[in-house]
Amino acid sequence: MANINVQVKREEALKRLQILKEMGMSYTPAIKCFKNGEDIGIFENQGVMKAVYYQVYLNTGDGGFYDNLKKAIEEFEAEEEAVVYLVLVTHTVVGTLCHMFHVSDNEDEWEMDREDLKQGYAFVYGYNMEAPILSECGDIAFKMDSRCGGPYAA
Repeated sequence: MANINVQVKREEALKRLQILKEMGMSYTPAIKCFKNGEDIGIFENQGVMKAVYYQVYLNTGDGGFYDNLKKAIEEFEAEEEAVVYLVLVTHTVVGTLCHMFHVSDNEDEWEMDREDLKQGYAFVYGYNMEAPILSECGDIAFKMDSRCGGPYAA
């Protein structure tokens, strides 16, 4: 691994968020909260309606969903030397999947990652909240939803 500075990866993440904005992600607090270092935007697919959340780093202390997601993000970032900048949450029959959009430590792939985003694809870490053993990295397709102003897993 290249061990690239976290700030450089955050700058790359902002470029990717800008791409998503140009694709129709109109809910700008998801970008602003990451840029300010306060939070990570979460877009949750709730069937027909999509809802927007941006409270990953809000440490509720209740051991619930957001605390568990925060812990999973921190563990993934530490293990993979990555920076997570957006999360898509989808409820499925195999569990709640949290697709973590991230910037890897492999700078050689960044240009390809940006091009994939423009086409509606992303290489993400899919964390399964109910069955972490089923979590893995892989490609997902996503679309923008004008009702919530952000992406959802397609």
